[in-house]
Amino acid sequence: MIRKIALTAAFAAVSSVSIAADLPGRAPAPAPFTPVSAFSWTGLYAGANLGASFGNGNTPVFVAGGLFPTPASNLVPGSDLSGTAFTGGLQAGYNWQINSFVVGLETDINLRSRAGGLNGTYATNPAGYGAAFPTYTLNGFGQGNWFGTLRARAGFAADRALFFVTGGLAYGNTRTGGIVVNNIAPAASVPFTAGGNSTRAGWTLGAGIEYAVTNNWTVKGEYLHVDLGSKNVVYTGGGGGALRYTANLANRSEIVRLGVNYKF
Repeated sequence: MIRKIALTAAFAAVSSVSIAADLPGRAPAPAPFTPVSAFSWTGLYAGANLGASFGNGNTPVFVAGGLFPTPASNLVPGSDLSGTAFTGGLQAGYNWQINSFVVGLETDINLRSRAGGLNGTYATNPAGYGAAFPTYTLNGFGQGNWFGTLRARAGFAADRALFFVTGGLAYGNTRTGGIVVNNIAPAASVPFTAGGNSTRAGWTLGAGIEYAVTNNWTVKGEYLHVDLGSKNVVYTGGGGGALRYTANLANRSEIVRLGVNYKF
């Protein structure tokens, strides 16, 4: 009897080992799921930009005064302050992201190359001068050589793409003066001088798109209209300033530029 019980127990042990060997092994536990966080535009950034400035200044009308009759002796240039210049500068700002909306502040300072201006010789109005003053020459007119802005930004973020509008304060150097030379036939001339370089404030408005290439580096394309206003400039010449001209000069620019930012 004892022998029978022992044989039964041994058979059961061998059978359990054989069944366990035939069972598949336990699969390893899966790694814990870690969700990928969406990119956030919140934070401080700084960078640089490069682009082009297209001048949009009004054509100034030189209204004669003093000893000259008006309005027949107006000097009207044949072109305006339009001209293409290169711009480049630095910018910095801060963004706050609330869900898909982004608001922020940005400031920049930029240099601008000399654009084509009004410098040149033009024909006078024959009704006012006849053959006595056949031409006049302008020197020292053109766009300013630097500008800056302080702007608010607001836009919509589609993950790493940001579509925004921007606007605020603009300021910069303007060239609102120079020399007007009345060329008296055949060789004499009468110069009229006024104005020069000045710093003026105005406004800017624009829009753009920015894309986050990495978590720290972004690239952007941007358009800005910069308006530094207009100014009346009085040019005097002759004895005691009895001869004078008044010109209304405007300084407006369309800025198209590309930029890169580092987000801290």
